Amino acid sequence: MLFPAVPRGRGVTENTNCRPKTWKLKTWRPKTGCHGHQTSRKVVCAMVNKKENTLLRIACRVRVLREEKGLSQDDFARVIGCHRSQVSQVERGVKNLSVDTIERYARALQVEAVSLLETGPARVRVTLESFSLRERVSQNIFELRSACGLTQDALSESAGLSRNYVSTLELHKKNVSLSYLEKLAAVLGVPIRVLFEQNLPQATRRPSRPK
Repeated sequence: MLFPAVPRGRGVTENTNCRPKTWKLKTWRPKTGCHGHQTSRKVVCAMVNKKENTLLRIACRVRVLREEKGLSQDDFARVIGCHRSQVSQVERGVKNLSVDTIERYARALQVEAVSLLETGPARVRVTLESFSLRERVSQNIFELRSACGLTQDALSESAGLSRNYVSTLELHKKNVSLSYLEKLAAVLGVPIRVLFEQNLPQATRRPSRPK
């Protein structure tokens, strides 16, 4: 339905509320990352786009290790304590995973969590290990961040996360998702599997945090 145009003459005011709003994008400044390099958000996003490959790598690895044990998806779901549909989603690479979920699957498969991100023979899980995967990941992030000379706030902001995110993570209070770990690993300049390692390479290690 067409309406006649209203002439703008004397006594006629324009309703400014009808004007389309102009949105201004907030300028994001790159933060200084590891070894003095600047890590822009565009670079981080480009590296995080590899998350699909990481999910598919885990999916393939879980399926192969499950089949090697002669377990169906139903049997494996009972071992983990979840529904079969979740196992199916993980093995199709369509479900974003958290640290706790990765640890549960690694425990059920009796392998080290980092083995789900690797190729070749799987590492047998060390049953006497006293640290949870959350604690291992947070310790590795602390050591890598310290080696890079980054503060907690700088790492959080460079990864596009809330300012106190890394601070909370390093206190073992976050069940961090794979997508966030991808962002942190990209800023730290390491493959995501390094965050799951039981022992970091000597070149990246720093003394443990004071208690």
